[in-house]
Amino acid sequence: MTATWTRPETTAGPRPARPRTARQLPAALAIKARLRNGELFTERLPATGHRRIHLALLHGASDGYVELAAGPRPPGGKVRFITRKDPGHFLPGGATATVGWLEALLELAARHDRRGDELAVAPAVRSVRGAAKRHVTHTNWLWIDVDGADHLPEVKRFLRRKPAHLVVESAGSGGVHCYWRLREPLQAHPETLLLPGIARGSGPAIAGLTGDMIERAHERLIYALGYTWRNGTPIPTIADRACKDRSRVMRLAGSVNGKSGNHARVMWADLALPGWSLRDLIGDLPDPPTATPARRRADARVSHEDPYKRIAPVEYFHRLARIDVPQHGLVSCPNPLHDDATPSCHVGSDASEGWCCHGCGAAGAIYDLASVVLGGPTGRWLRGEEFRRARDHVRRTLGAA
Repeated sequence: MTATWTRPETTAGPRPARPRTARQLPAALAIKARLRNGELFTERLPATGHRRIHLALLHGASDGYVELAAGPRPPGGKVRFITRKDPGHFLPGGATATVGWLEALLELAARHDRRGDELAVAPAVRSVRGAAKRHVTHTNWLWIDVDGADHLPEVKRFLRRKPAHLVVESAGSGGVHCYWRLREPLQAHPETLLLPGIARGSGPAIAGLTGDMIERAHERLIYALGYTWRNGTPIPTIADRACKDRSRVMRLAGSVNGKSGNHARVMWADLALPGWSLRDLIGDLPDPPTATPARRRADARVSHEDPYKRIAPVEYFHRLARIDVPQHGLVSCPNPLHDDATPSCHVGSDASEGWCCHGCGAAGAIYDLASVVLGGPTGRWLRGEEFRRARDHVRRTLGAA
């Protein structure tokens, strides 16, 4: 049975977030679910009920730590999850035999909600109290993040082929998060690249699935939804390419999205659907196409009034980030917040192509790289004082151009 959820309950476009007062009660939010006995449940539940369902489904079988991230959103800015280094935000999951594990998570969420913080939960299990990739050894779920209501028809078509156990409306621009429960835990780096239960030496679990198993599995889901080519690089057009990160946190249902002021909610939960085997879920999905950077003529020149913007990415990566770019153009991401063990950053062959990380989404040209190295933003968020800091760093490091 496939999900029959309806269009997200959002207003026509995001509205400025309003400060909540103690008198404002959480809204009753619509939910549709299939119960374990196959009966359909359609009701409106308070925000706390949506939080409970989301956390219980994701982590009722987790045998490690659950990360609950929280933080404020500056006016007009992006949410800042400030708890990711706080051990108190990594609590035991349901398989640890800890009495009251769910209530502890809910109370932590409620405490931050009262402060006006935004909330997110990590779908994958943490082996220790830490937020980095190295702290994630396995997952019981795979997931995708789709931004924007315009893409919902494509998502629904995909879910007819690969029904999800959980669909959460993120309450920002009308997008959704989809989750698939796995029959067996998926290891990030198993000793052998075999499916659970297959004897050693029986052959690969999934053709082409090597390296970080969790992230490669996510890549198949992300690119199966749709992609386009840009400067010889395949770019996902529907699912967020950054959601492949196994240490990713996703918005918690029943919490407020400060960008819109709306509550995220569980749109669809299927308790009767068996867990997916890895082979059945992604075995028939191809790996992402290989990037083939477009090569310009040897005598081609980039015309720009700023001489620094005429410098080739290979050169400014070497000088600004101390990264030597190989012939195929893939390097580990220079973003210090991205633990990129498997190189996912593509560096173009000349200044017109720039660079782009397919893991965390950081991208741009020379000043964007300087900003990332300094721990700053890229793209349209690089402006004002942040841009001046990046430009000055380029001038000091490269000298006169």
